[in-house]
Amino acid sequence: MTSVPAPPSQAELMAVFHFTTEELALNRAGSLSAVQVSASHRDVFGFAGLLLVVLGLALVITFSRLALGARLIFALLCWGTLAAVLITSRSELWGALRPRVATTEGAVEISKVPGSIMQAVTIGRFSHTYGRGESIPSVLVPGQRFRVFFVAASGRLLSLEPIAAAAAGVGAAPQSGGAP
Repeated sequence: MTSVPAPPSQAELMAVFHFTTEELALNRAGSLSAVQVSASHRDVFGFAGLLLVVLGLALVITFSRLALGARLIFALLCWGTLAAVLITSRSELWGALRPRVATTEGAVEISKVPGSIMQAVTIGRFSHTYGRGESIPSVLVPGQRFRVFFVAASGRLLSLEPIAAAAAGVGAAPQSGGAP
């Protein structure tokens, strides 16, 4: 059996993942801080801006002076893309507008995303993907156990805390208030 190094301190986790003691206490109680709610709303507004650009493009193409066939093809592509994005992102958009705290706990698992150079960190039911140029924080060591607080619909990390190995129990099922 390989030994897992001692978990990082709460201060190290707060510095790496940018949350405060007060935010951790609020997350434990199932609430978000004003800063966390604002960050969730910023996600929605950035996404809404992208949707408006696609909508504008769809409108311009629909009413442009291109040949009818080209206009129909481009308009269908733009309108179809807009509809697909709205349908697939509905729960994430609603979740970001009305964020709810979910919690899970488990051991850190790091895996490669099939067919890409990205890596995924999974803790219980929480998962985050690190892309090209992003490195996994050194405080996340495979096998270490954490309790993670995140926004249920979007999967945005709010805060986390280490779980002592003795308190975690062997074979304990992860707790969860929702899935990302």
